[in-house]
Amino acid sequence: MLFALLRSALCGEALTDKERELYNAKILPKLVLLAKKHDVSHLLLLGLKNNGLLDENSKKLENEMFKA
Repeated sequence: MLFALLRSALCGEALTDKERELYNAKILPKLVLLAKKHDVSHLLLLGLKNNGLLDENSKKLENEMFKA
């Protein structure tokens, strides 16, 4: 899922239907931790945002994008 979202952020392409089915908000904390570990959290969040996967409670996560 991380690679699909990074590809989406870098290439500007939307996630496929199959990739969207794999996404679950419960995995978001693990995705964020992994992305931070590799210094790509800003790209992860851009991929999430571009695919409409961030909800109204994601302002804290969006701030991560501006820290990068």
